[in-house]
Amino acid sequence: MNGISQGTDSSAPAPVGASHKEYWHLIRTVLLATGLGMVFYLSARFGHYLRFPPDNIAVFWPPNAVILTALLLVSRRKWWICFVVMMPAYLIAGLQSGFTIQRQLIFFVANCLEVLVAAIVLRRVLSARLTFGNLRESLLFIAFAVLAGPFVSACVSSIHTVLYTDMAYLHAWRVWFMGDSLAHLTLTPLLLVWVLPWKKLLRAITFWRCVEAVGLAIGLVAVGFYAFGSEIGAHGDIPVLVYMPLPLLLWAAVRFGPRGTFSAVFVITIISIWHAVHGRGPFDASSAAENVLSLQLFLVVLSVPTMFLASLIQERKRAGEALSESEV
Repeated sequence: MNGISQGTDSSAPAPVGASHKEYWHLIRTVLLATGLGMVFYLSARFGHYLRFPPDNIAVFWPPNAVILTALLLVSRRKWWICFVVMMPAYLIAGLQSGFTIQRQLIFFVANCLEVLVAAIVLRRVLSARLTFGNLRESLLFIAFAVLAGPFVSACVSSIHTVLYTDMAYLHAWRVWFMGDSLAHLTLTPLLLVWVLPWKKLLRAITFWRCVEAVGLAIGLVAVGFYAFGSEIGAHGDIPVLVYMPLPLLLWAAVRFGPRGTFSAVFVITIISIWHAVHGRGPFDASSAAENVLSLQLFLVVLSVPTMFLASLIQERKRAGEALSESEV
């Protein structure tokens, strides 16, 4: 009896290594929650800022892209952390922008449904981390993150909008769907590819590679400001100006893969939205809603083909490397 009682003594001290492991796990959890909450709050404020007056229509909504990125990267056991820090950050940002608590709570539920639908399906159908290294990954991402998730959340949020405003249901649905879809298309891939391990990237850095990257960045900013930063009508009625960034995006896809492509697309996205919100650039429709839709469709048309191109180039590159290794 004495031997049994000693073997099951619950008062025995825990191993030192185990206590240290639990301590550092708690520290990492707190740091993750704090950092994610801050990034979500800042992205929500940024999304509220990039709204078209006078209707205050958001061109894209970056906070959902931040949360979806976190759900795709952390283990499912930590998903609750994402939603716990998401709620106060979301409410504070909304209240500072003049939205009511009731509206914020309904929209919070809609946003949670959106990222959950996308994250659950993508984690189930993908066997590894999403890197956009092949066409299949890009197609699945567009199907569930860009289309299915925003579709579900737009159906929920638009009911509240119709009940408490004079906005038509289809119009409210389109505004929500396009804003969230564009954010997932332009921001989520960027976050995913840049938080991946950097060892391989650092090994590939050379002096001339850096010079080429700097040249591409300067070209993107210069072309972006010229095409989208001028006063409406300053260059005449030349719609072809909006396609000036396309050669640079192709350059990014061919030479820098998904990281370069998504970075270049995001730079053009921010420059074009920023100037359009301030009444500059080639988008000059009769209403704010039409301006927003024109800009969103332009960015979608620009983003999707370059994403596919970057994925195909990366897939072919990996196939070539695998073939070379097999022949050695």
